[in-house]
Amino acid sequence: MLAVNKSALSLGIGRPVNAPGRNWSLIGFRWLILLFIIACWISAIIDVHHCSVIVYHYSGTPDCDFVKYEACMLAGSLLVSIVLILGFILLLFQNLKTLRTYLTGLLACSWLQLMINMVLTQTYPLVHEVHAKWAKSESLTSYEIKYKCCGALGPDDYLLAYGELPRSCFTAESRTTHTLHSTGCLHVNGKGERFIHLELITPILLLVLIVMMTVFYCYLRRIKAPKRSCQELRADYVFL
Repeated sequence: MLAVNKSALSLGIGRPVNAPGRNWSLIGFRWLILLFIIACWISAIIDVHHCSVIVYHYSGTPDCDFVKYEACMLAGSLLVSIVLILGFILLLFQNLKTLRTYLTGLLACSWLQLMINMVLTQTYPLVHEVHAKWAKSESLTSYEIKYKCCGALGPDDYLLAYGELPRSCFTAESRTTHTLHSTGCLHVNGKGERFIHLELITPILLLVLIVMMTVFYCYLRRIKAPKRSCQELRADYVFL
């Protein structure tokens, strides 16, 4: 009978659900960060999609200086998405030395992407908005009046698509070449009125993630949590 009981215990039969020794605060904190990493990864993938669309459409168009910024954003977003996957894995193993090195690298990537995105959004603030509206055949009138531009790339956009220019492409009712806005709204150069743009969401989320992971790292050090092996992860159903 004693031998049977020992065998049952070795297989985990009869073991209580709330196993002693589990740090549920640590488990809950880890879950919170893992979910936040997933949110950051989704945001980075959305950035990859938006930037790749801009690069694909305008990479062969001359005088589109904003394309090089979009290409840098695309490369940065791809790098961040890979780094986030790595962070998801490293967080499960809770190796303090590796986490410390990872946090340094994540901070560098996040700061670099934030700087690139800020340069783009403050230098060419209308690129994503104008492209989205023009692709959906929506009106650019408000942009053309406010920023004195015409079409996405220039007046030729309207001439090729509709054969005529709208009134918003002119500074006066006369509609002469002297009053025509020759610059496309994609090329509008200058500081935008908004400081926060959608392109800055991912870098801001990453900075919040760094703070959360730093607190998690300090907590692991305080409780002297041991690093986990693959065998322990399997035994704990990975996430516990």
